[in-house]
Parts: sequence; structure tokens; C-alpha cells
Amino acid sequence: MDQVDHADDNPPLVDQEHSGPPWTTLRHFPNIDNVNASTLRAALLAKHTTSYLVDWVSSFLSERSCTLVFQGSSNLPPPVSVGTPHGSPISPLLFLLYVAPFHLAIPKGIMLSYVDDFSITVASMSYWDNLHRLQRTYTEISDRGRSRGVSFSVPITELIHWRTPSQGTPHATNPIQLDGQLFHPKQVIRWLSYWLAPALTATHHYRDRLSLAQAAFSFVKRLSFPGAGVRPFVCHRVTQGLLLP
Repeated sequence: MDQVDHADDNPPLVDQEHSGPPWTTLRHFPNIDNVNASTLRAALLAKHTTSYLVDWVSSFLSERSCTLVFQGSSNLPPPVSVGTPHGSPISPLLFLLYVAPFHLAIPKGIMLSYVDDFSITVASMSYWDNLHRLQRTYTEISDRGRSRGVSFSVPITELIHWRTPSQGTPHATNPIQLDGQLFHPKQVIRWLSYWLAPALTATHHYRDRLSLAQAAFSFVKRLSFPGAGVRPFVCHRVTQGLLLP
């Protein structure tokens, strides 16, 4: 297993009774195009899924082709035997069923997933121990993924160390090493369109939303020039429609 570089300036937290143990989150992303139809069919049958539903899923994933268009001319559509059809609302659900065995029971930890976004959060007596636990969990998930032909996009892995204001400790900078690549903790990560910071504050998220609202407002203002364009009261109505929930 890869080793974690120890940072002497990030000691373990010692006041566990009052502040709680430190916790760390690792996010990684499996490749969604690796769903094998026969493997998924066998998994559904093993879970005693209704036969007609299994047949429907098999039909949905079979006899597919892909056509590429270059400068207006298309090539002969080759057959596609892996992955799920893009743009279909059924495809993410099938992928979730396909990667269901990846979810592990983690002592003092939790694993969440949203389509192709896996999040592993663990807690222990120090950030150093958290990183070792995350490494072991990642290794086990990767082994399960290889058994199903699913790989993870390691270069876009994200790491963040959490802390509460009551802990009163400096930001942890301990990195993690996965498959020979070193990942330093981020100051913010985006989870389901919400920006999360290590201190569990919403400042960055609201600053981001305010920036988007100001950009929308500036765009609308350009629609109405003095003496031309959209009338001011119409511009005001459009702005309200963009900014108000």
C-alpha cells in the first residue's frame, strides 16, 4: 500500500472529549462507461429481481451502436457492448445498481455515492490515522472495481480535512497518496452543487451564489440602454425572475 507523508506541523488533536475526533473525506469518481450488460444481468438475478425486469434491462443495453459525425459526414455505426446510453434517465440508476457492491460498512465512517461520485468519510484520533484508513478503504474498493471492470479517475480525486470551531486547531495539510499520486487537501469542495469548507461554514457557498447573481444582473442590465432596448420596468421583472427563488 502507498504510504502517506507525515507532516510534523499537523499533530493529532488531543482534546477529543470536548471537540470530538477529527474527520476526513475522500471523493473519487468511477468511470461510468464501464457497465457490462452480462455482469449487471447476473447481479440482478442474484438479487432475485423479477425476470421480466431483468429481460427489459438486458434489452435496453443490447443491440446498441455509436455514430460519429465529422464535418457533416458520418461513419458506419460500430456496435457498443459496454456502458449505458447517454442522456437516458435510466442509465444513472443502472450504474448505481452496478456499483452497489462497492459500498462498504466502515467503522466510525460513512460512504455516500451519487451516480459517479463516491464520498468516503472517516473519523479517528488523528488526521494521520484517517489517511491510513482512507488508503485501506480505497484499496478494497479498487479491488472490487477491478472484479467488475470499473476503474476510478484517480487524477480528479479530492481530499478535505474537516474541523469544528471548538477544536481550535490549525488547518490540517496532511496529503494522501493513491496509486503513486499525491493529493493535498482542498480548502473547499463541491458536493451536490453546495460548496463545503473545512470549518463547516457557508461563507464560500453564499459568496459563489452572490457572484452568479451579480453576473446575471449585469447581463440583464445590458439589455436596456437609455432610449433603446428593453424598457426599464421589463428589465426589472426579468431581474426579479432570475434572482428570486
